[in-house]
Order: sequence, then C-alpha cells, then structure tokens
Amino acid sequence: MSDITLAAVAAVYGDGIRLIFDGAASKSKKHCKRNTAVKYPTGDGAKICKNFGTDILIGVL
Repeated sequence: MSDITLAAVAAVYGDGIRLIFDGAASKSKKHCKRNTAVKYPTGDGAKICKNFGTDILIGVL
C-alpha cells in the first residue's frame, strides 16, 4: 500500500536531502537519498510516496 504526502525541501546534500513534512515544525532527522541529476531547491515543495514504510521522493512541485 502507498500513500502520497507533501513536504518541503529543508536541506540539500551531495548524497541526499532532508525534508519538512506537512504539519511538522522542524526538518526530519531522516537523511533521504536523492537523484543527483535532479535539482532540489531548498524551500520547494516535494511529493513523497510512502510505500511499505519507505519514503520515496517522487519529485519537486
């Protein structure tokens, strides 16, 4: 089963990103892997698919 949630890009690193999930006051402690060919500007919205407990970044909004 998968659910779609929204988040904002909080920080971008060479090998991943940190997100602020909707309703959260601060950025997640989880360091998510990212596709390095795609630009993820800090502050942009992100679409997340949660699939079997794993957050998958689908893309920025």
